[in-house]
Amino acid sequence: MNGRPAWLVQMTPRPDFRPVTSRGAMLKHIEGRLWIDKAEVQWARADAHVIDPISIGWIIARIGAGADIHLDFERVAEGVWLPQDIDINGSARIMMVHRKDLKEHVAFSRYSRAEEPPAVQVTGTPAKKKPLTKRSFR
Repeated sequence: MNGRPAWLVQMTPRPDFRPVTSRGAMLKHIEGRLWIDKAEVQWARADAHVIDPISIGWIIARIGAGADIHLDFERVAEGVWLPQDIDINGSARIMMVHRKDLKEHVAFSRYSRAEEPPAVQVTGTPAKKKPLTKRSFR
């Protein structure tokens, strides 16, 4: 990937997979490929294909089978990989009523290192805490 050696991992959900989190449950409905940078063991690219509808929340949204998600990451510094492109194509149902076609592209660029915030110097003595008192509310 981008001139760097990478492993290519094919992902297919196992029928016996038992997720322990709601986010993990989404993996039962996705297959795809993942490119992992060999030197830094970071995601360089991911392609996912929704094979069964994915519910988000109880009735908030449902991503339909056939949706495709593509993610590209950029190495911006040693050990630091940030999103470069995200593409989403497919359909979703919002509140189980409204159907929305998804064709989204988000591009990230011109990353730069944030300046260090100025050091803050605290002077004076800290305020004393008031003791807790028992109150009754009627």
